[in-house]
Amino acid sequence: MHHNFTLHWIVDVAFFLGGSVCHQLPQHSLHPGGHQLPLCGRCTGIHFGLWMGLWFLLFLRRRKLGIVPNWKVAGAVALSFALMAADVFTGALGLQPGLNETRLATGLLVGYSLSLLIGPVLAGINTQEATKSTLGWADLGVGFFLTACLWPLIFYAPGWMFYPITILEGLSVIGAYAIVWGVLIAYTLFAARNRPTPWWLWAGGGAAISLTQAVLMGALRIRLGI
Repeated sequence: MHHNFTLHWIVDVAFFLGGSVCHQLPQHSLHPGGHQLPLCGRCTGIHFGLWMGLWFLLFLRRRKLGIVPNWKVAGAVALSFALMAADVFTGALGLQPGLNETRLATGLLVGYSLSLLIGPVLAGINTQEATKSTLGWADLGVGFFLTACLWPLIFYAPGWMFYPITILEGLSVIGAYAIVWGVLIAYTLFAARNRPTPWWLWAGGGAAISLTQAVLMGALRIRLGI
């Protein structure tokens, strides 16, 4: 009984956090084992694509990262967003049924593309150099391939993966907010003090603000009934 209560509580928290960034429409969401995930198919793709991309770039391609994207990176990002926009608008206009298969796929592409922009910013914390990216087609291709490998793992996830994915999605909402706020803190303090900002300060500050933001946005959504 206690075990089931704990699992239900975890799911409720994840859905509360997910509600701060996602509409959570059942028909737009994936259902491992018949249970709806906290994020819709598109948001699920964006979040998992983002973290896969950040892992790949920061740990395997860090030396090639630069704040200023080269034309290859810019082109990959533009193409990914164009594909998502096409999927959204053609579905809204009734030109195609709007499938969770394409929602997840375009979400993964955009999530990885966001990592191409966010990764260099994270790698550039406490530096003054505005270096240019040296990522090539091979680098981008490997990253996109790794991200694409997530599609079948998520879309065809068995029932036992519902809870792990749910927990990861709840944590991802906090983590994504934390990156944004942490970067703002790090760069602002570095510019003001002209010396490195300790990692625990910008990471901890970003996490605290992100948790507060997610709670407030989730509570507001409940209050407004949306």
